[in-house]
Amino acid sequence: MTSKRRLSLALLGACEVRIDGHPVQAVTYVRMRALLAYLAVERERDHPRADLAAMLWPGNDHVTARGNLRRTLADLRRTLETPLGMTLFIASKDAIRLVPAFSIDVRDFVGGGARNVREALPDEAAIALYRGEFLAGLSLPDCPQFEEWVSMHREALHCHALALLERLWRRYSMAGNYGEALRFVLRHAELEPWDEDVHRQAMLLYARNGQKSAALEQYAICRRMLREELASSPSKETEQLAERIRNGEWNASLPVQVQGQNPSGSSPPPQAERRPVTVLYCELIPAETEDPDEAAQVLGPPRERCLEIIRRHSGYVASTHGGGLLAYFGYPRADENAARHAVRAALAITRAAAPEIEIRVGIHSGLVIAGGQPDLPDAVGRTSKLAARLRHSAAKNQVSISQQTRHVVAGYFDCISLGLQHVSGFSQPLEVFRVNGETGARTRLDGVERLTPLFGRQAEIEKLLALWQEARNGSRQFLCIRGEPGIGKTRLVRALIERIEGDSDAVCELRCFPEFEQSPFHPVIAMIEARLGFPRTDTPEDKFRKLSAHFETRYRKSAPIAVPLLARLLSIALQGNYRAPPASPQKQKEQIIALLLDQLNTPPSEKPALLIVEDLHWIDPSSLELLHRFIERKDGRPVFAVFTHRPEFVAPWMPRGVSILDIAPLTERDARQMIASISGQVPAATARLIVESSDGVPLFIEEMTKLARTDNSVGIPPTLHDLLAARIDRLGSAKYTAQLAATLGREFDLTLLGKVFPKERGNLQEALRALREAGLTLELNASTQQFKHALIREAAYQSQTKADIQAAHQRVAEVLMREFPDVVASRPEQLAQHLSASGQTRLAIEYWTKAGQRAAQYSAHAEAIKNFNNGLRLLPGLQPGSNRDLMEFNILVNLCPSLYAAVGYGSEEATRANARLAVLADLVGDAPDLFQAKWAVVMNTIANAGSRDVPPRAMHLLHNAGDDPLRRQAAHYAVADAAFWLGKFEVARAHTEESLTFYRSTQHQDLLARFGEDLSVSCAAYLAWAYHFLGHAERARLICDKMLGRARELDHPHTLALALCFASVLHRWMDDRENTLILSTETIEVSRKYGFSVWLAAGEMTHGWALARHGRHEGIAELDSSVAGMKKAIGGISVVFLSALAEAYFHLALYDRSLATVEAAKREAARTGDGHFSAELCRIEGECLLATSAKNAPRAKACFNQARSISRAQGAKSLELLVEASMARMR
Repeated sequence: MTSKRRLSLALLGACEVRIDGHPVQAVTYVRMRALLAYLAVERERDHPRADLAAMLWPGNDHVTARGNLRRTLADLRRTLETPLGMTLFIASKDAIRLVPAFSIDVRDFVGGGARNVREALPDEAAIALYRGEFLAGLSLPDCPQFEEWVSMHREALHCHALALLERLWRRYSMAGNYGEALRFVLRHAELEPWDEDVHRQAMLLYARNGQKSAALEQYAICRRMLREELASSPSKETEQLAERIRNGEWNASLPVQVQGQNPSGSSPPPQAERRPVTVLYCELIPAETEDPDEAAQVLGPPRERCLEIIRRHSGYVASTHGGGLLAYFGYPRADENAARHAVRAALAITRAAAPEIEIRVGIHSGLVIAGGQPDLPDAVGRTSKLAARLRHSAAKNQVSISQQTRHVVAGYFDCISLGLQHVSGFSQPLEVFRVNGETGARTRLDGVERLTPLFGRQAEIEKLLALWQEARNGSRQFLCIRGEPGIGKTRLVRALIERIEGDSDAVCELRCFPEFEQSPFHPVIAMIEARLGFPRTDTPEDKFRKLSAHFETRYRKSAPIAVPLLARLLSIALQGNYRAPPASPQKQKEQIIALLLDQLNTPPSEKPALLIVEDLHWIDPSSLELLHRFIERKDGRPVFAVFTHRPEFVAPWMPRGVSILDIAPLTERDARQMIASISGQVPAATARLIVESSDGVPLFIEEMTKLARTDNSVGIPPTLHDLLAARIDRLGSAKYTAQLAATLGREFDLTLLGKVFPKERGNLQEALRALREAGLTLELNASTQQFKHALIREAAYQSQTKADIQAAHQRVAEVLMREFPDVVASRPEQLAQHLSASGQTRLAIEYWTKAGQRAAQYSAHAEAIKNFNNGLRLLPGLQPGSNRDLMEFNILVNLCPSLYAAVGYGSEEATRANARLAVLADLVGDAPDLFQAKWAVVMNTIANAGSRDVPPRAMHLLHNAGDDPLRRQAAHYAVADAAFWLGKFEVARAHTEESLTFYRSTQHQDLLARFGEDLSVSCAAYLAWAYHFLGHAERARLICDKMLGRARELDHPHTLALALCFASVLHRWMDDRENTLILSTETIEVSRKYGFSVWLAAGEMTHGWALARHGRHEGIAELDSSVAGMKKAIGGISVVFLSALAEAYFHLALYDRSLATVEAAKREAARTGDGHFSAELCRIEGECLLATSAKNAPRAKACFNQARSISRAQGAKSLELLVEASMARMR
């Protein structure tokens, strides 16, 4: 007996495949290794062939790519399965899965192959597996999706290796085993050569191990690496440690860490968190010199200038080694203008470059994990690394930025693409941009080429124009436009300026910015400089000449006083005969305010002035005082002054003499129009998500739509990261509360929040009050609050690390199960969400299933489908086997009825679910729900493919129903359903009547739970139809009325929609146009309310028919819509829809179209076996032929004869009578 052969796969380092320890050389070509690696790592789920082909052969067409995949899979099978003598690849027509019958180093390395903690490898054994980076040397540059997957795993596994190594060298170091500690710290330095802290630890360990020369050699390695990699020098702390080792003082206490000099009052966040930042790396290269002392002396002053510029632009300097500066913008406090500050700082640095220094700057924006170390805001280092590498793409005294940064600052700066560049350490080429300078844009709207049209603001525009008219009539009008960020305050002002263009000789705009809140008169100074035309190249002399010329030309009398005052305000030295008037600083301020007031109130003409002051919430105190006096002044020129600000700002003049215009969010209709104007290509489902997530804020709508236009995702756009993070950061200590509340959801229960809130975090009520005062949350009632915007909630949630998120969700799940059993029972989806996010997969699946079942009970089928699908998505996280198969089977059995109700019995989603259900039915044995599963498959087959091959399977159901009354009802119903569409009306009648004998009113809830509808109503509906075709019209009408009454009593929307649909179709066949119209209208209303697509299509079909029967041509459009809906929802019974359209064309005298539709219906009948209306299709064809021309009488007669023959064979007396009437009219 031979032992089983063993396959092992090593992906850490170069890809290696071994069987019984021997290398398999035949896994030769790159895509073969790539496919094997991908399936091995992602081995616990099915992978659609289409997705794999698109990922590995993106440049090929669909057919070629699928062929390449098929050949590659065949090569892998021949190479691995044949020598192993076992099946590794489970492949179906549509998907491929790799069975976990082998060992893989990646899973052992991260502990993923262990069933519990005890089975996990020890740290030393785990790190021994890390031979190098994930799939080293394997690259497919033309496969971006695969490359991104590799890059993501490389980064995660690299970080895991570093964590293991640090744990090991710290453990051995604390135990005094410095030799073993060195082994791991040197490996750490090898993997992360620019981490100076690790080099320092190696130096210290060498010294403690008695290896002084090795310690100093490590210092030399560190110095050389920093110079070559970062163009920098070791930090003061490293220099001091090296000096102590030379002097034999290494065991003395280490020097205090030297931190970058940052603005006073700034302190880094105390806990690890995810945050958006923009990283600036500046390299300063002195003239060639080998003397380090000389280089340091040359670099000193330029470096200080760079530090001062970075600080001035709100940057945080984390590292200042030698010729390298690493700075972060948006850290330690988020800044909504972080990226712009970083690029402006970089340009200022290049402008200030000394001739003897060469400067290159790289900038990148992204998310970082920020911890508690102030000099290490980017704990992972990937974002910082890219900024540092980008400076290699910059020429002398130039700035290079990443595509991500360019996306955020577009419009503010003139950026030129340098094309795709290969950046060291990054697998994919990246697009890099050179920044040539600023465009002059000061706001987002200044920087866009085309403004998005204004929607939903007509009333606001009318108010603005009314106030402007008052100013034109000679009055002074003041208005505050108040609204939250992004609501459209500036856009509204721009619309006003556009509408009054040419109607005012003076439009004066003042803009306030957060970085100048403490700069006296800054908005006024900026406005004056803009009016006088001061470019950056102007010398002080040029500026004074322009200032004096302006006043000497226009205001000669006031020039002797005005010019010195404004020169002081603009920080320009006086020249010529001008002298500054002697006055104290306070007196000078009063004189400046008086001068500015005179300027604002001096009319250049009879026309009124328009004064715009934007973002008043950032105004400096001196400018605010100026505006206050301007408003209080009763005389002066006619003016309309418009101020914009956020809700939290309260002006000192409020509310005296100043109107308030609060800007509300856009309505759903306006939001949808705005989305369509930005991009007509956004799918309807994505547009709906944008409307829901944006909460009517125009900026959110615009940026989310632009993001969706490129990748169909709906998340936080990069352009909004900084804005939202800044609002969260301003909460201070209440930020943790926002994060925890965000973990609960957009709407959060205060009692639950109180239970999970750690007591050591302070006063919860004070934190909640801070959230409300910041405008981030709303109080819905005494026990519930809500985040004002979905994106604010998302930003707070995403600011946590993944570990913190998982821990928070776990705490919430534990509290819910322990203390809120009523919530768990009534809203199981709430617990399921927290279980999913905390990694408790099996329990999460159980509660997602319960949530789906509960939603389905209340006809909330869209929610039920979502809940069931959430459970299905978690299944790959479980070990393969019978238990997982049974869980999937149970979910699908419950999912199918909801799919039938919401998207249709024959929909693509229902067909896909039933196909999987059929496979699982053979695997789960005698599962309790096996009958329901096979019943669901039969119903889907009828609706999707037609009834031709169904009767044997339906009879098999009946044979297996046993004595269970519910199963017998369902089986008879399935037989009757198939029989009716096949035109076997007597069989349908017999089985529906037999089914109804088993029904008891007490079975209602059980029927809904098992089959999704009350089968007494469904069977009665088919019984009424069968009696109609068999020629018993009154009995059919009576059964229909009772069936509809029963459906109304049950108060179950899906059953009611079904009943209304069947009733309206019956009345259509009876040519009762009035009742058809009434019933179809109600069908449509119920279906739209509850999202029943199949019944909506049927309601439109009968409604359109009734309209056409009244001679109204608009019925055709509704019928066309119903046919389109039918094709998606229930294509197996298409004839009933097409026949209605054919009849409508006939009654509207559109005979050619009717004939074409009859032919289409006959083709569908042949495809599906649908024969219920074959006789009537022949009759309609004959009637159309006669109506077209009397010469067609022979052909028409043949049609009628065929119709009579079919109807007699079917026993369809009602159809036979219609044929006899048509033939009588011929005679």
